[in-house]
Amino acid sequence: MKMNLKNVLKGIKGLKAKGELDLELAGIESNSKNVKQDFMFVAIKGFSVDGHEFVNSAIENGAKVIVVQEGCDLKKFNLNEDITLIVSQDTREFLALASSNFYKNPSSKFKLIGITGTKGKTTTTFMIKEILEKAGKKVGLVGTIATYINGKKIQDSDRTTPESLELQRLFAKMVEENVEYVVMEVSAHAIVLKKIAGIIFEVGVMTNITEDHLDYFDTFQKYAKTKVDFMNSPYVLSRVVNVDDEILRNNMQENNLAKITYGMDCPADCFVAGLSMSAKGSHFVLNFMDNVVEINSPLVGKYNIENIMAAFCACSMLGVPFEETKDAIASFAGVEGRFNVYSSTRGFDVVIDYAHTPDGLQNVLKTASVLTSGRLILVFGCGGGRERQKRPQMARIAEKYCDDVIVTSDNPRFENPQDIIDEIKTGFEGNNHIEIVDRFEAIKHAMKIARPHDIVLVCGKGAEDYMEIKGEKIHFKDAEVVKQFL
Repeated sequence: MKMNLKNVLKGIKGLKAKGELDLELAGIESNSKNVKQDFMFVAIKGFSVDGHEFVNSAIENGAKVIVVQEGCDLKKFNLNEDITLIVSQDTREFLALASSNFYKNPSSKFKLIGITGTKGKTTTTFMIKEILEKAGKKVGLVGTIATYINGKKIQDSDRTTPESLELQRLFAKMVEENVEYVVMEVSAHAIVLKKIAGIIFEVGVMTNITEDHLDYFDTFQKYAKTKVDFMNSPYVLSRVVNVDDEILRNNMQENNLAKITYGMDCPADCFVAGLSMSAKGSHFVLNFMDNVVEINSPLVGKYNIENIMAAFCACSMLGVPFEETKDAIASFAGVEGRFNVYSSTRGFDVVIDYAHTPDGLQNVLKTASVLTSGRLILVFGCGGGRERQKRPQMARIAEKYCDDVIVTSDNPRFENPQDIIDEIKTGFEGNNHIEIVDRFEAIKHAMKIARPHDIVLVCGKGAEDYMEIKGEKIHFKDAEVVKQFL
């Protein structure tokens, strides 16, 4: 695939250029190692690596166009007459817009649904996918777990939202497969790092805002503002908002954008009545703008009821009939790593869940406490290189809801696992906890002490199949360990 540089630059403002613009580009890259003959190289300053240090390498590999950030030292680059230089005010935004142009603006050829929020993104995204597919639509999905096109998984994901260049490539592939709808998780990082710059969302869904990613955003206020500003932007044509969340209730602007609200505790366009719940699932009546719909779902927990409402509202905005939505919800069994239940022959259940924040852990424990007549036994840890302030908070929550707590390792990254555990333990006041650093042994011990009617919860990793230690990803999956001792 080739495109004239002038067309790649179309609509991008604030550029300064030197050199030939009427030339054919064979591709775009932000990684100099992937640059080939007649490519454009976009230099981006990352968290640990500055792409400007690799401009000369990109030229050696065949780059004909170099894009750099305004203010960089041009003298460092080996620019000759054959090289076109473009200076951008924001190379991250440039990469997103140029990539979209290069792939012929693929997101304009389908309806895009963006799901953002701290919790519930993945489940809501997969549920919307299920509803649209059951309604006979061709659907793509981009999310934390994997990317799907028309029901087929095409690749696993290593982040919630891909980099802009990769995202546009995926969108182009979806267009080739005649996709009509794409459901996409939108992370706060994706918003602030301009991964979605210029993309129009037919529907935006905001699930909630609680503390997360404070290692990056410094304050909760900055994190929340990033999410809210995205939902209030003109790039989101219609909105679905959880008004049980105080921040969303108070900060969603009243503008010309269509908006549907949902909630269990506050007045909303969509609300629930007659909720009943058991280990086998949930039953309730959904009141949607004075339309009454009876819902049965295998999912449990208040947070999952909220996810159902979010998906129902979004699909209603897209014109999916209520009955088709209702039937799809009834058959949706959930997402791997989100409250997955495994039953032991010894009469207890094991639940694996991705909960890795204080609020997420509390939601899971509240749900489990309702579903069991026995004890709650929890295995959890905290990831390294992430918000340290949440470690004692999670200990306090664990102690409040659980009979036995086993603190263990969870992706220590470059930290010492024992140091993380020691910080977690500062939040305990009682003595209903032990520490077992080895996660395999921790899960094994929890299942050994479990009795009939107990629930063992293994939290933090969900569907992850690795343990990240000193920069290396070692294979480890909670479900595989659990199955050994059922």
